[in-house]
Amino acid sequence: MQKTVVIFLSLVIGLIGCQKKENLKESQKLQYESAIPFVHEKIADVAQAASIDDSPVSWSQLLSQDPALQELQEKYNQSIYSFTYAWAKSLSEKGETPINVTLNSLKPQTELKTILKNANVEEVDKVTVEFSEVENYELLAQAGENKLSWQDYLASNVVHAKLYDALYKQRMQRLNGIVVRRYLLEASKAAQIPMEDFVKSKIVTEEVNPNEADVFAFAKQRGIAETDIDEKMMDSLKQIIKQNDRDKKIENYVAKNLIKSPIKVTYKNPSFKVVAPQLNDSIPQWGDKGPELYFVGDWSCEECSPLMQSFLEAKNQWGQKLHGALIFSFPERDREARMGAEAAFCVKAQKQEAVWTFLSEVLKLNEENFEEKINQAVKSSGVDFALFRECFLKREYQATVDTHLTYAKNMGITKSPLLVLQGQVLEPPFNTQTIASTYKDMGISLGGSSFFSRILAWFGL
Repeated sequence: MQKTVVIFLSLVIGLIGCQKKENLKESQKLQYESAIPFVHEKIADVAQAASIDDSPVSWSQLLSQDPALQELQEKYNQSIYSFTYAWAKSLSEKGETPINVTLNSLKPQTELKTILKNANVEEVDKVTVEFSEVENYELLAQAGENKLSWQDYLASNVVHAKLYDALYKQRMQRLNGIVVRRYLLEASKAAQIPMEDFVKSKIVTEEVNPNEADVFAFAKQRGIAETDIDEKMMDSLKQIIKQNDRDKKIENYVAKNLIKSPIKVTYKNPSFKVVAPQLNDSIPQWGDKGPELYFVGDWSCEECSPLMQSFLEAKNQWGQKLHGALIFSFPERDREARMGAEAAFCVKAQKQEAVWTFLSEVLKLNEENFEEKINQAVKSSGVDFALFRECFLKREYQATVDTHLTYAKNMGITKSPLLVLQGQVLEPPFNTQTIASTYKDMGISLGGSSFFSRILAWFGL
């Protein structure tokens, strides 16, 4: 029996080892919702953005006929430049030697003086910048022995990460279309029929016919209220649903029948990395080890409540495996958000764990009077209500809340709420399934130990 257990566990470990090897390959895959496989791989020819079966897709081809992509690329170029210039300027302030910087980026089309002025970066005589005209996703810039990494840029500010994410998605959308069209053209030529006839005879043999329920479901996904849908919009949305269905069928056909190997792409996945300041006792936290999960925001705004709820559900589900922290962030003039934050700290002052109960309770309440809502939640949190009121009315934690707002600013957060997992900003939808999936993509397991525990339990060990 014991020998059987050893053999079984060896097989399990061997399978996990194979899975880890597979994950190494997975790490090269680009994140994009498409049936077409894309992988990141350096391409020797710097003029190439991608390679389709060794056939090049140039940067100029990628940018052409896509005004939205062109606009995002220019914004990104300007952002990279102003960030690098500010870095070089800080180096120049440490000594008398002029700083000559090589920036691995495309040169912006906008005048450099205008870029610096818009970014509130002072231009100085001691800094000169040269552009390599080649994007480097490892080394962003170099001045002598001083190096600035691309990750430094992304991690310095959420705005930077979101800008690159928008650029990346637009690039992928454009590239996806180029790939599909190129393979379809080759297949239709081989079949000696026009491309549209090939599509109708081989792929889209029957068009979808959406009804009103389909339109309303689609509109809900896109954040369009049913009351805004008139007859004209109804027809427009039906056409969009039809086109989306057609595009998806074509994409799936190309991926399944025509593509022989993944499309090589020279640029990288977006990386939402947020560098959080060192946490102190003023930050409500749960769990003292494991991967980090931060909630940045409050609970009073419409978008905040469901995200806060996801954060609290993660605490309940993985409180022993994650390290959670709550950083309050809201517009400084938001009086109710400030009241809620100060109330949370008054609860926390009496009992650390009570703050999570307070937040859970306040999310459940439909009380319209904001202060009364706070009072009811406090009474359900297990702390002394009279002591709470004394703390709350004296505004004993006003300065602490100010510190939190400064924390958020230092993280580069200009809009909240946000969930941040290991420095990566989580995209909607927000729920524990999304959290688990994101950690899995990062190679972090939230349930590995319990898996082995169950195996051992099966054998009575």
